[in-house]
Amino acid sequence: YEAGDPGIIVVGIDNGGSNRINEYTPWPNPQYGGGQGAAYVDFLVETLKPYIDANYRTLRDAEHTGIMGSSLGGLISLYAALRHPEVFGKAGVLSPSLWFSDDIYHYVDTVSRANELRIYFVAGGSESNTIDVIADVNRFVERMEASAYPALTERAFHAEGAHAEWYWAREFGSAYQWLFRDLTVLDRHPAITHLAAFPNPVADKLYVKSLPVRKWQATVYDTRGQLQAKVSWAADGLEVSQLSAGTYFMILKSEAQEWAVVRFVKQ
Repeated sequence: YEAGDPGIIVVGIDNGGSNRINEYTPWPNPQYGGGQGAAYVDFLVETLKPYIDANYRTLRDAEHTGIMGSSLGGLISLYAALRHPEVFGKAGVLSPSLWFSDDIYHYVDTVSRANELRIYFVAGGSESNTIDVIADVNRFVERMEASAYPALTERAFHAEGAHAEWYWAREFGSAYQWLFRDLTVLDRHPAITHLAAFPNPVADKLYVKSLPVRKWQATVYDTRGQLQAKVSWAADGLEVSQLSAGTYFMILKSEAQEWAVVRFVKQ
């Protein structure tokens, strides 16, 4: 906190004991059953989150709301974020049991693409003698990319990582920091502090807070590196309504050779 991390409110949700497999699996497995995960996610969205928002000082939007779990909990966390990107903007997916049903790989083709997700995957090389969790995660991310699903992903793989609580506890901090850090300002000149771009996602005007008062030039590129705009920065913000929906990168340069790189999403 003293280093500038505002912290988050963590809600730990107990499982239903003998109903754990039912709750944490969106689709049934021929050997293990289950498949009531949709009802569990509905409970989170329709009952639990409204209660938390009503009783605690929360930031309620998807940008500030995440879901995280390990093993089957990783599977249901991934499913919840895909099903409700308007509620969960971030997902921590640790050692996910993607083997439980191949339906998760096809589900990404069918769901809403209303908001960009931020997903952090963790998987170890020593989790199982029969299941390659790292390969399963790679397969899922490749499926997301093939379907052009709008997600920012990070994969953390460790050869010694096991399917165990000690591994997930060790990796929680890295997952939290990556998911909840501000990825709007990607890089900046050392003399520029407390820079922030908003709103993000943006529909029409993009503003930058704490930009030093001097002449700036803004250059905007798409994710393919193609130039989209090059204008002098104005105090009343950058007009982006003419851009197509997607992710963009803006390079700001000042007359004093200061600079910043800003990432934003056009709605």
